[in-house]
Amino acid sequence: MALPIESHNNYTSEPLDATKFGPSCPQARPQALPTYQPEQSEDCLLLNVQVPHNPASSSLPVFVEIHGGGYTAGNAEGVPGDALVHRANGTMIFVGIQYRLGLLGFLASAEVRDNGILNAGLLDQRMALEWVQRHISAFGGDPDRVTIDGASAGGGSVSYQLMAYGGAGVAPFRAAIPELPWWQPLKNETLSQTNYERILGNASCTDLECLRRLPSDQIITLTQNSIRNSYPDAEGNFGQYATGDFVFGPIVDGSFIKGLPTAEFKAGHFYHVPILTNHESAEGVIFTDMNETQAELPGDLDRIFNTPSKDFLATLLNDLYPSNEYASVGEQRAAIFGNLYVDCGTLAIASSASQWGNNQSAIFKFNSSADGGLHGTIGAYVYSADINGPYPNATLAAILQSYYISFTKYLDPNPGRLEGAPFFPSYSEAQQILQISDTDIVVGADADRGARCYFYEANPHTTRN
Repeated sequence: MALPIESHNNYTSEPLDATKFGPSCPQARPQALPTYQPEQSEDCLLLNVQVPHNPASSSLPVFVEIHGGGYTAGNAEGVPGDALVHRANGTMIFVGIQYRLGLLGFLASAEVRDNGILNAGLLDQRMALEWVQRHISAFGGDPDRVTIDGASAGGGSVSYQLMAYGGAGVAPFRAAIPELPWWQPLKNETLSQTNYERILGNASCTDLECLRRLPSDQIITLTQNSIRNSYPDAEGNFGQYATGDFVFGPIVDGSFIKGLPTAEFKAGHFYHVPILTNHESAEGVIFTDMNETQAELPGDLDRIFNTPSKDFLATLLNDLYPSNEYASVGEQRAAIFGNLYVDCGTLAIASSASQWGNNQSAIFKFNSSADGGLHGTIGAYVYSADINGPYPNATLAAILQSYYISFTKYLDPNPGRLEGAPFFPSYSEAQQILQISDTDIVVGADADRGARCYFYEANPHTTRN
């Protein structure tokens, strides 16, 4: 709830053990994320720098990873760079960063705006990127060749770093990979204030200063309770939000985030750098109660969208996602959720970058149905603490890693791609993408270019993304 600091003088002269990860930021576990409790500390704004044993030069390109976790969980350890650094064979450095999460990183209200800082977690990320600019050369990295990457909330974070300050000034990176960008609807002032006041009440506090005095374990409990009380309970009684939507996350603050993502990208208010983006084929499934009934759907949709009108819902359910196209209400709802929260964001990013980018040929996109195509499965092919996997498909892992490394080095996934790997087309030329499955990789049209995503784009005050 305050600006991040770059450094402090609290460390002793004793050597720092860099063979293990530092503590994670205080966090809670949203629905749809696995239960995991890492070591936690408020002193968590740390970087994990991985360099090759035998660097090919003294100034290597740098791959910076922003972890996901719904803006309330996750850490750098969960997205290790060992496999990528090994695959790059001495030609790339990997940096994993951490940022404040949940209540500490994304609490929002009028009082926080006036007496604290909004989007503190995003500002932590920006500070880390600026640190890399100033110091990565000490590790053999080239600050002029930094690519930022992230998946899910990490991909959403990459989107917001692209949008930072409306794209004004010089970006602390030269390329970006927003993977499965998590564009949950941004909470408006009313929802943010309601959540803030609920937290104050649960903490027996009356103001922000009281919250600041609380120990971190109580902050974690408040964050977890805020999440738990905001979702449907076991009896089906709805909370403030729908299943899969997270309480905490970025908001429009008028400074770092000047507007809603779709509108900002469409207007060209972002850093015009080369971009590679992607999403899975079944993004909404893990964020959906697949046993949802027809009677529950209207209340669910009312919480996904910002007070949708009857006409909006009629178009959504009758024209765009008619029930006769789905085997169940759960499948219908998962399609709506996946398109809104992830898929259509990749279209907005790729289309806008193709229109506004300084190098319009350096825009790339792929969709993946590999290993079921559930949200986040692509990460198992790219990130591993073991240089040899195991991977769901070792051949596909090698191809994808080669695309990412090539893009980081050359701003193009093709020059350094694995021998025999398919050519990756530029999105700008014919809106073509790579379609990846368990058995093949083919070039095809972008299926997101259709009525569903265009409908969401035309209704930003309802979708809030």
